[in-house]
Amino acid sequence: MAELIEETNDKFVLRKLIPASRQEVFAAWSDPESIRQWMCPGETTSSEAQIDFRVGGSLRVVMKSAKEDCEHTGEYQVIEPPSKLAFTWISKNTDFKTTLVTIELFERKGGTELILTHERFPTADRVRQHKGGWSQIADRLAEYFQKGAATRVVMHEVTLNAAPSEVFEALMDSAKHSQFTGAPAQIDRRAGGAFVLYGGQLTGKTLEIKANEQIVQQWRAENWPKGHYSRVTYDLAQLDGGRQTQLSLTQTGIPAGAFDDINQGWRTYYWSKMASYFRAEKVAVVRRFMEEFKNRENLDIVDELMTPDFVLHLPGPQLPPGPQSQKAVGRAIFNAFSEVHVTANDTIVEGDRVVERHSAHALHSGEFQGVPATGRKVFWTENHIYRLKEGRIAEAWSEVSFHDLMAQITLPTQLAARGGKPS
Repeated sequence: MAELIEETNDKFVLRKLIPASRQEVFAAWSDPESIRQWMCPGETTSSEAQIDFRVGGSLRVVMKSAKEDCEHTGEYQVIEPPSKLAFTWISKNTDFKTTLVTIELFERKGGTELILTHERFPTADRVRQHKGGWSQIADRLAEYFQKGAATRVVMHEVTLNAAPSEVFEALMDSAKHSQFTGAPAQIDRRAGGAFVLYGGQLTGKTLEIKANEQIVQQWRAENWPKGHYSRVTYDLAQLDGGRQTQLSLTQTGIPAGAFDDINQGWRTYYWSKMASYFRAEKVAVVRRFMEEFKNRENLDIVDELMTPDFVLHLPGPQLPPGPQSQKAVGRAIFNAFSEVHVTANDTIVEGDRVVERHSAHALHSGEFQGVPATGRKVFWTENHIYRLKEGRIAEAWSEVSFHDLMAQITLPTQLAARGGKPS
């Protein structure tokens, strides 16, 4: 039995040891399917739960028995996984007065200590009535885990090199989901919309959606018991000024036998693939710029790949604003050098930045910095930091080894051939 540790005319406090982790116990309070099985005091045979599990969100629990159905409503006040939960509680048994239930969870040997406080009752009789009901509920929650009827919960936190908007689109856009998973996806991205992922292996519907911040879905695997759904919540938070995203995943209601596959599946089929996808997407933009602009002398590609407010940071004379700055640099190089070929030697991706080290080879075929064409084969190195925004280059910091290049076209032929070094 649950232990009574405090009782007054408007409040009581119960304690119960639950044979499960804090994460599992907390998840049981946030999963409507779980609540249906154990929030059943007295002659209640089952409970129907409808919850909007967020601070300010509503809850409705209807406890069903042969005699009557008793409706309870409330609003979530505190949600601090996996340690604390508080919500208001109103029913005919509180005389329709607003009372407050607080659940606190503490790690203990053998499981989790649950402390349940119910307060703000209108009368002492209501305290005694609810004390018995919650005591039975706590006992049934413990039995729920003891019998193995409990479902499991997965909680992951990952940091992704992408803005929250990029992560959101990868999860909710059919084409992008297919790109990073390599599997078919059909997603109706509206609240209430259905989704079919991995060719039908995963199905469900989106319950709540807050662009770039949160997605809540009803979610099931193809091989789960018929009609059984879990609840998946993705929370997206900005890191490093929006350059990265902390993705927090909570999945409740997982059949116990499927836990290991689901837990590992998120890592293998989502987080790992998403990390590779975001890196490849950013590198592809920069690499396309290198190939089209530098190796094919395609100046027009700048209008496609640079944002209208693009900024180029390059030592030297003042350049025109926007993408025209990059075009001006291109004209100066291509008027002076032909057969230009640039190779990427190193690439680093961090947040919205792509850092690359390039090496270039060309033929000095026109005037450069006042030096007439020499016909010499030359080389130079480049270091670039590109800042990307929504799939385009918004800013670039560039350094080019012009000192070495000038030495090759101004020194005597034999010395230039040795890279400016005396024998």
